[in-house]
Amino acid sequence: EYELSLSPERTAFLVDHIWEMIGVGNRYYFAVQNCAYRIAEVVNVVVDEPLLPRSKFWSTPVDVFRRLSAIEQDGRPLVRRIDRLASRQNRFR
Repeated sequence: EYELSLSPERTAFLVDHIWEMIGVGNRYYFAVQNCAYRIAEVVNVVVDEPLLPRSKFWSTPVDVFRRLSAIEQDGRPLVRRIDRLASRQNRFR
């Protein structure tokens, strides 16, 4: 779970955008327009820096999360906090 350090205005804009996207269908392509691509697409509504590497043809979630961790916005790191959420399997163990 990544907590982003967004201004209240950017947070409200992002929430409004996500509400507008409810029910919009997207095709899923494993290597290109996958979950990482969609996450980057949504977050880029309020983040000025590109989240997907331009040097790669494909996108992976780890690429997006690494990029998020490297970005500063409004003079502070974009990622305020990262919390690891244990899977059901890890909780069971």
